[in-house]
Amino acid sequence: MHEHDHTDPPHDDAPHEGAPNPMPEHDRAEGSSGAPEVHEHHRSLGPAIGVIILVLAIALGVLYFFGSNLVTPPLAPPAQGPDEAPGTPDVDPVAASLSAQSTSTELSAIEEDLAATNLEEIDAELDAMEAELDAALSDVERELERDTSVEEEGEPEAR
Repeated sequence: MHEHDHTDPPHDDAPHEGAPNPMPEHDRAEGSSGAPEVHEHHRSLGPAIGVIILVLAIALGVLYFFGSNLVTPPLAPPAQGPDEAPGTPDVDPVAASLSAQSTSTELSAIEEDLAATNLEEIDAELDAMEAELDAALSDVERELERDTSVEEEGEPEAR
């Protein structure tokens, strides 16, 4: 006699016909590790959330950078001298006369503008600038002479 004369039903996990299904279909999708499979629509959420976070970070950085520039207070107007009335513009008379010139390119208009230009004022301004430069240069020369004489006095004579 054989010990295994009786036949056992096959041992598969598939439900038999007519038998109630013990596991719902979404549970049968589990792999051998027991962890549920990630469905396709859940995979696309990660990159989408990452892109949203990246765009928000860039937008906040741009707002921070340009927002600080927008809040910067305007520069204060230059201080008025004691002899100037407040609100009067500091206009150079030579510049004012130049702005009154014609924009025409006709020879007669150019000659009129040249005749109207006061070159004595320009010469006087150039002379004043030259005097300022000469004074500054003489100050520098005196400084150098003083520094040189101090260095020479500090050195002992070699005999």
